[in-house]
This record gives sequence, C-alpha cells and structure tokens, in this order.
Amino acid sequence: MKKLLMLAGLLMVCAGLGWWKFHGLVSNGKLSSYQGGQISGAHTAFGWNLLRQLAGKEQGNIFISPASISLVMSMVYDGAEGETLQEMAKVLQFSGMTSEQVMNQSRQLITGLTNGEPDVTIKIANSVWADTRWPFQSQFMADMRTYFSAPARNADFTNPATADQINGWVGENTAGKISQIVNADAIRDIKMALINAVYFKGDWSHPFNASETEVRNFTDNLGKKKMIPMMRMERSDFIYGEDTLSQRISLPYGKTGEFRMVVVLPKLSADGLVGQLDSDSWSKWLTDMKREDGTLIMPKYKLEYEVSLADTLEKMGMPRAFSDLAEFNRMGRELKIGMVLHKTFIEVDEKGTEAAGITFVGMAPLAMGINQPPPKKFNMEVNKPFLIAIIDTKSGELLFTGLIRSI
Repeated sequence: MKKLLMLAGLLMVCAGLGWWKFHGLVSNGKLSSYQGGQISGAHTAFGWNLLRQLAGKEQGNIFISPASISLVMSMVYDGAEGETLQEMAKVLQFSGMTSEQVMNQSRQLITGLTNGEPDVTIKIANSVWADTRWPFQSQFMADMRTYFSAPARNADFTNPATADQINGWVGENTAGKISQIVNADAIRDIKMALINAVYFKGDWSHPFNASETEVRNFTDNLGKKKMIPMMRMERSDFIYGEDTLSQRISLPYGKTGEFRMVVVLPKLSADGLVGQLDSDSWSKWLTDMKREDGTLIMPKYKLEYEVSLADTLEKMGMPRAFSDLAEFNRMGRELKIGMVLHKTFIEVDEKGTEAAGITFVGMAPLAMGINQPPPKKFNMEVNKPFLIAIIDTKSGELLFTGLIRSI
C-alpha cells in the first residue's frame, strides 16, 4: 500500500551529522548512530537556533550554511575575551569548550570534511583581510594561519579595489556561484574582514530519470499553487522515517553515501515544525529512519538567499560583540563586529546538488557602527513548503540548512 507524502516544509542542510554512521549504513534494518565531535554538535545546535530566529522574522525562503557561519565566527571568537567571549560561547554553543578546543576541532573538521567522499566535491576556504596600519595582535594572526589556513592579506578598505579583490576571492571559492558579498561603500570604515566559503557539489548515488520529471502543482506557504518541474523516483531501499510530526527521506551522494540530503515533510505547518526543532529532535529523526520501499516526488529548483545577521545574532544573546563595550583585545585594539553578511546558493536537479555559502564578518573601530510505522510502501510528493538537509555523516557537521516556502 502506497502512502502519499506531501512535503509541507523544506529544510536543506549540507552538513556532516555525526548521529548517522552510513559506513555500514544500516544495522538491523535501521540507521546506526554514533556521537559526533563537540564542534559539529555546536554548529548543529547553533544552526537550528538561527534558523528558528530567521523563520520568525522573514516570510520568504531561508537557506543558510551553519558550517560557514560557525567557522567564521570561530575565527572571531579566537580574538574575544571577557564578557564578549562568554556571550559568544553561549550563542555559538561553545560553552564547556576551551578556545584551544574550538580552534583545534575547527581545523580537524575542515580537514575531515574536505578529505571525505572522493566522488563529492566539498571545499572550505577562509581568508583574513587586514589594514596592517591598525594594531592587530601577532598571536591572533598566527592562529588564523595555523587553524584556518588564512594568512592575513594587507587591505586598504578605503580603496574601492579592495571590494573587487574580496569579491574575486568569493567567486573563486564558490565556483562562481556567488560573485559578490560586499561593495566598496559598505566596507570603507572597517579594519579587518574575516571570510569563510563553503562549496558543495555531489551527484546522487541513484540519479533521478530526467524522462520522469514532469510539471506538477506546488502549494507555497501562502496557499498559492504553482506548476513546477518535479522529479520522480521509485526504490525499495530508501532510507525513510515517519512520526506524528513529519515524514523524512535521506538521499545519498557518491559511492559511499557519506554526504546526504535529508528532506523533511511536516504533516502540519513547516514554520510550526521549525519552531520546535532542536539538536535532540533532529538526532532522533535521523536515527529513527530505516530502509523502506516507496516513491519520491520532489522539486527541481535553484535559489539564492542573502541576509545580514548582525541584528539576529545580537538578539540571540551576543549584543556586546557589536557594541562599544566589545572586548576583542586578543585580536587587536578597540574593535567590535561591525557587520555579518551571509549569502548562499543551491541548485537541485536529476543529477545531484550544488550549493555554496559565504559569510563575511567586518571588524570596525569602537564608536563606529556599520549597518515507526510497520513496513509499507510509501509515495512522497514534495509539492508544498518543505525542509531539507545535506549532511556529512562522519563528522557531525551541519553545512547548510533552510526553509523553502516557495519555488
């Protein structure tokens, strides 16, 4: 008996989630699990918290890279001290970890992610751009080289050419999918820029047949119906789960399936489900999935997203870092966070997925602000707002997450 699965909320996460161990993939018909590292658990918890905040204030699609945001904020965190450090630790979920652990595990995570599944391309790059006339701490610069492979580049932010150089770096490290993150006027008054780029490209382990793609109805979060291309696949070995809140499916990339996309279909409201989502519920969703026979119908789409995160991060509990009370003395003299810009891209088609994320942090001088069901056959049709996740199953890292309300 087939079961129709209507995807009411889409969450896209390109990540390595340590709760699944897909090497061995399934034990007794279920996904086995293991404990991921502290840093990936922190990134995941922060990612869900941030998604909830954004979903509560924005009406359109949301697609973020918790990995990109967390890694660049880890770079900033290395320069913080005092109450600024404490607030950042709480928001970024670093409480209980020393700064040295954050730095070491960040380096290990980057190495692990970029040396994983050979048939999946994942690139993580960091860069530091600094006005060397400003008194920055030499130890902080050394940490950026050691832990993030980000030697400081001399930058004159009053020169319009610097914005072009930064945007060139962005394009180069996202395969051209994101070509601009700043303009010259926006960065004129900053003294340092810290940037992270995450790029993912993976072919499905089991590609969709393009001849089965057809135009079907998708109902957005406002109840409007729209005809869009929908891909279709039938398999007897989908990794699938269902409970009273949602239906979920996991789609592997490459030969090993280390990286996966998780599509979550809320049974009621996508926004309501996101409001309840946290690391514990996410972990349970993943570990409760098992092999099932069924049909999947899901959208073929491409979208871009951008957001300024300063206000959101302040409201999440770290206002001091953005104020004239900021304590970044381990980075340099009299600095605060002036801006946090985030931009993403995703394209999903019959062959696979390509995604990219950029996070830009501008450090400004103080006083200068800058703006379990029984076995059965199912049918899953993703034809309304839905949640998705792309994951690396070895490290526990959350690379991207989002809420897709309209296509």
